[in-house]
Amino acid sequence: MQHRPLVQLLTRTESCYKSWSQQHNKTISLLLSLSNILAQQTAVTNNNSNAMAFIDTPRLIYKQSLVFENILSNLNTIVDDLESILFDLQKLESEAIKWINKESSTMIRRIMEPAAPLSTETLIQVAAIQPHDVYQYITHVHYMLRKDFEYKQTWLDQLPEYSIRTEQLDDMIQQWDQQPHLQYPLFDEISERVKLYRQVYKVVTSTD
Repeated sequence: MQHRPLVQLLTRTESCYKSWSQQHNKTISLLLSLSNILAQQTAVTNNNSNAMAFIDTPRLIYKQSLVFENILSNLNTIVDDLESILFDLQKLESEAIKWINKESSTMIRRIMEPAAPLSTETLIQVAAIQPHDVYQYITHVHYMLRKDFEYKQTWLDQLPEYSIRTEQLDDMIQQWDQQPHLQYPLFDEISERVKLYRQVYKVVTSTD
């Protein structure tokens, strides 16, 4: 069996998760900027000191509103990027299914063949990741990220309500950042499986 294409599927799955994490961090930065603007607007509207008399309050609020709208636009763009990652994972699932079908079609033939002598292939087999395992990894990652997407979408729909007060928005940001549907040990397990295969492959092929 060609194990490297299967490992590449997991490597691409890792890339999807890393991209997701990067996009998530961008959303946090945008939401924190939003919170900062909201705090500034609150300070401007509530402050009646003499110092505020020298500030063009309507103009300041207008400029802040433009920044506010720009942040919302950027958030929506990131949501589109997240949806694109989910689509990539769906394609990876389809590719993994093809490998499962291919494995099933050759299983009987391998059983009927006599035991092969120790070779590079049999040594690599020790660290190889089977098609069904690859599929399970991909589907689990896809499921978790899709749930996280739905979670984020729900909060994003409520963003106007939470943007009335800084305290409410900060609470929303905290909830947003928790990503409760993600199981980080699974990502670590995938990384370790890929790393192990590469190490074994490198050692075995270098002495072959």
